[in-house]
Amino acid sequence: MSNLSESRNALVRLMDKNFETLKKALPANINPDRFRQAAIMAAAENPKIILECTPLSVFTAIMQAAQMGYNLGTIHNEAYLIPYRDKRQGVTVCKLTPSYVGMSRAMVRSGAADVVHASIVHQEHFC
Repeated sequence: MSNLSESRNALVRLMDKNFETLKKALPANINPDRFRQAAIMAAAENPKIILECTPLSVFTAIMQAAQMGYNLGTIHNEAYLIPYRDKRQGVTVCKLTPSYVGMSRAMVRSGAADVVHASIVHQEHFC
């Protein structure tokens, strides 16, 4: 378990070291301290992210979420940090994966849509 806490602490140190960069990437309506804490918690939700993913890939995914204005984690359901195995390089990397909730909210925030409705589409079901 010490490996998990050591890896988590390494992520926290990386976030702290680059906090000013992270703050600049965030939209004005998102509190940087809350975003930082939510990002650390989102990474900790899946031990593979903390233990196996490269720290740079985790931070990059978090920065992408900041730039897009996505709140991370299962509480907000806007975007998730997902570990992927890069077989060519032989490492596990973390990637940002937006949810339909996050994409819908981003469309409304951008002004591209007033309201977004999502529904299930079944095979051979045409609109």
